[in-house]
Amino acid sequence: AASTAAWLFSMGPGLYRPAPSDPPFLSTSQDPASVAAQPMHWNYVLFSSVCHAKPERSYFLRGRQMAVNSRCTGFFTGLWGGLLLLPLLWHRIYGKKWVLFALLGCVLIQAVDVAGNVTGAWVNTLGLRFWLGLPLGLFLALALADAFASRRTSKPPSSPTNSPIP
Repeated sequence: AASTAAWLFSMGPGLYRPAPSDPPFLSTSQDPASVAAQPMHWNYVLFSSVCHAKPERSYFLRGRQMAVNSRCTGFFTGLWGGLLLLPLLWHRIYGKKWVLFALLGCVLIQAVDVAGNVTGAWVNTLGLRFWLGLPLGLFLALALADAFASRRTSKPPSSPTNSPIP
């Protein structure tokens, strides 16, 4: 069951970087050493513009590096989780400011964590990076859903008191 869940979570063979023995998918080179040095699998290409995916900061699944690092894994998990939870949480978030404040708090926590890592004040683990990315993705999904819904319904209803015609 655990291996099935891991396979489903990683979209089957989709969210890992290819092994050197894998055939190149989008690579122009047929040299396995070149493919290993510069993976060009579709998922790596997709995420490479938003995530550095350094091996020391990434999870490995069955010996293969995931296409995103642990913080981005948490972020994307939270994003999907927020979208899945949206029907259950809608009545608690629609038009409420707490979601935006929670999102800003998550951004602040990310900034403090990155600053602590850069200055050498601490070094965090893969798990901590995952758990810091998770609420950021969750609250971003909820805040975006609320922002789009609020914008869509922000027109005041027409009534005789605000009608342009006297």
